[in-house]
Amino acid sequence: MNAAFETITGFSQEELTGRLPDEVFFDPVTDFTVLNQIKEAGKNKKSVTIEFWHKRKDGARFWAHLDSVLIPGPEKDSNWRLNIVADISEQKHQQTEMERLALVASSNRDGVLFVGLDGKIEWANEGISRLTCFVNAEIIGSTPIDLFKGSLTGKEALKEMIGLFESGSPFNISAIFYRKDGTYFWGRSKGQPIKDKKGSTQRYFCIIEDISEEKASEEKLKVLSQIAENNINAVVIADKEGKISWANRSFTQMTGYQLEEVSGKSPGSILQGPETDKKTANQLRKQIREGKPFSAEILNYNKDREKYWVRIQGQPIINDKGETTGYFALEENITDKKEAELRFRNALEKIGDNVWEHNFETGRTFFSKPNNNLLGQELKVFSNAQKLWWESIHPDDLPILVENDEKYRKGEVDSHRLEYRLVHKDGSVKWVLDRGVVIKKDSNGLPLLITGTHTDITATKQTATELAIRVKQFRSLSENIPGVIYEYEFRPDGTEGMRYLSPAIEKIFGIPKDEYFRNHEKFVHPDDRYRIAKKNKISKETLENYFDESRLMVPGRGIVWRSVSSSFSYQTEDGTRVFTGFMLDISERKLTEEKLESQKNFYEEILNNLPADVAVFNNKHEYLFVNPQGIKDAALRKWIIGKRDEDYCT
Repeated sequence: MNAAFETITGFSQEELTGRLPDEVFFDPVTDFTVLNQIKEAGKNKKSVTIEFWHKRKDGARFWAHLDSVLIPGPEKDSNWRLNIVADISEQKHQQTEMERLALVASSNRDGVLFVGLDGKIEWANEGISRLTCFVNAEIIGSTPIDLFKGSLTGKEALKEMIGLFESGSPFNISAIFYRKDGTYFWGRSKGQPIKDKKGSTQRYFCIIEDISEEKASEEKLKVLSQIAENNINAVVIADKEGKISWANRSFTQMTGYQLEEVSGKSPGSILQGPETDKKTANQLRKQIREGKPFSAEILNYNKDREKYWVRIQGQPIINDKGETTGYFALEENITDKKEAELRFRNALEKIGDNVWEHNFETGRTFFSKPNNNLLGQELKVFSNAQKLWWESIHPDDLPILVENDEKYRKGEVDSHRLEYRLVHKDGSVKWVLDRGVVIKKDSNGLPLLITGTHTDITATKQTATELAIRVKQFRSLSENIPGVIYEYEFRPDGTEGMRYLSPAIEKIFGIPKDEYFRNHEKFVHPDDRYRIAKKNKISKETLENYFDESRLMVPGRGIVWRSVSSSFSYQTEDGTRVFTGFMLDISERKLTEEKLESQKNFYEEILNNLPADVAVFNNKHEYLFVNPQGIKDAALRKWIIGKRDEDYCT
């Protein structure tokens, strides 16, 4: 026996000399069949080749390949047997793995290949024939590139795949595959190296999937992407596995990555970093994996590894068969908003009537002030008063805090702002504004420490209640006065319209409130609209009081005259300017004025035709009227109205 045999079996030559192999390397019960084969070969003086479980010195076994050959012995007519043993455990393991994979691959509708290190196909399932129309005899022994490459197959994709194949790395490449008849389809080729126990690649297991429909959907999306290209927010389109296939310019501006740098990669793999919340990232991946819409705020890292906050909203792209073919996501940079929130949270410690701190590990809550006016209790500085606080919460509001506490424990919230009631020591009810923020988390992103403030808002709540009563009183008043009260707003986006309108509009003008509120302009007489718009513009820009008399066209009533007057009242937080005004029906006054004007014109016509000088003065001796007989010059006659004789003479 040689040294290699000693290495394989663990026995030395001295230990085996003079012993029968049957006693050393075989088990008479489990290896009965193999022993019989060897004995039969010896009896018949024949060579034999078998594979069996060979015993080692330590009792372990390995797969052995035995070639037992008869050779001439040193004596006449004598024969010796030369036994050559090879350890084929690794080959057997690879064979078993191949058989398992082949069994799975046979039932797979996608194309499945086993490719050797020389690039030639060793095995293919029926799915490959369905996809490419090549028969098995044409496939085995050929390379995938020789069979499926064509003029439209991307050179860069092939180059990338070959490079990964030669380096023993997994690959996931989309390219155009050609069929035997010259037609082609879009396919996704995913390859995984099969390695031995030493980590050396033995062959590749490859799956080829027809993604033509997916690519068609992508083409449609590219049309939409042209619309999205100039969107102020980042727009990302990914395939069904969440790999980026397209991104707009805003994505590049936000992240610093060009499309070619991120194409084929998942956003999380390039944009997430050490401070990215794992729970949020996992939730996003879960939603994508399950083909569901997703929405989250998450901390990302740009190409220069600078942190920024982004709000992501996305949804799956579904084809006509109801299958998910990709994903569409809109990403908004909210870093400024998040930083503002952080500054606000830090400021919480410096405001409020009492600063508190809760430790989730110990379950203890501490308050900073010894004299807590909200409870009417004397507390030691930073004493543990959690039980006292919870017992003082109004029973109707307790579920609010229980729910909030559960959200913190599940890691669903990082901060809170609650308003609830406490029962004071003297039995009175106090309203508290409770604000808090997580300042320490564990490795799983769950809160360890929260700090916050309690502020007494009892007076504010009482004011709000009183204000609500005043509003009810105002609305009641507005419904009973002989005019229409309204609020008119000029919004920051340039639009304008009614903010409030009293129900009296229907009673006074006969116009339904909802109709006038939605589109008041349609009721305004066309000849008055330009003037009204001009006056509105002046009031909006200068905040001057507004007044106008105009006509409404009311179905069933015809022309109705109204007077409208308003003044600037207040500006909302979003910059909306609000005017409060009053609207009256002046139709009767206008009718009276028209009659008076008609009478005036009638008498002036008579006086104008008298053959004598006629002039009419007021009590200040100012001209109210003069006929052509008195002053023949029409311009002079017009000028003198409102003046006296002295003005004329000078």
